[in-house]
Amino acid sequence: MRGKLKLAWLAIAVAMVPLLTACGPDPSNKLRSDAEAAVKRQMGKDVDPAKSFTGIRNARTSVAQQCDDYNGIYYFSMRKACSEELESMKAAAIGPIEDALLAGNVGVGQIAIGALSANAFDDLSEEVRNIVAHPEVATSIVATAVSLNGLSTDQARTYEMLAADVLVAGQGVPADRVRGVQLYDSAWSAGEPLAAAMLANAYVQGRDSVNAYLWSLRCTGTCLAGLIPEAARGALEQTLDPQTITDLRQKAKDPTVLNL
Repeated sequence: MRGKLKLAWLAIAVAMVPLLTACGPDPSNKLRSDAEAAVKRQMGKDVDPAKSFTGIRNARTSVAQQCDDYNGIYYFSMRKACSEELESMKAAAIGPIEDALLAGNVGVGQIAIGALSANAFDDLSEEVRNIVAHPEVATSIVATAVSLNGLSTDQARTYEMLAADVLVAGQGVPADRVRGVQLYDSAWSAGEPLAAAMLANAYVQGRDSVNAYLWSLRCTGTCLAGLIPEAARGALEQTLDPQTITDLRQKAKDPTVLNL
């Protein structure tokens, strides 16, 4: 009986050879080589870590799309290649992030801000959030922001925003909402529009509809994507009387008014 089974499997294998040949080479081999080449292009001591992260993330998205689209005869070998290469690319993208944050890198700081936003659900953002929450990293972020406070530079705005995020949320450092709000104020005054959304969100979470509405009014354009639903103007207007709404609309035009 066993001999017959072996012969049957051998016959199936022999029958599959022309079928596989007709289907061409296993695409998982090309997927692996393309993924590895993409990572190599983005790595190296002279490559900015933010550009490296973004380049690998884009390449990883392309690989993931190929994996989702494939449904051919090499399905199982492709599944294995996809799983392994996507994980390897994630590790390569995340690798430089911690050291870059400790060094005050502007681009990586902006990547971290994006990862902490309310609408960041991808696995790379989750990894970045985990790094930011390390006590050593969070403490360094706050220290960098303090050292740059008052400067109108990209680095100052970026690390004030990032430090405010970790302080308000209590990620890796003791929560200090008051200090976090002050840093958001400073970043907004220095020209960071997204700070308006973060301030509106923070005031909503603190159940302060008046200041939340003040900052929601100042949040326009791309800033709107950073608002949580409860901080949207329409939602806040339902909690305020008409006269208060009118007064706040006027006060929102005065950039020296940071809170009420």
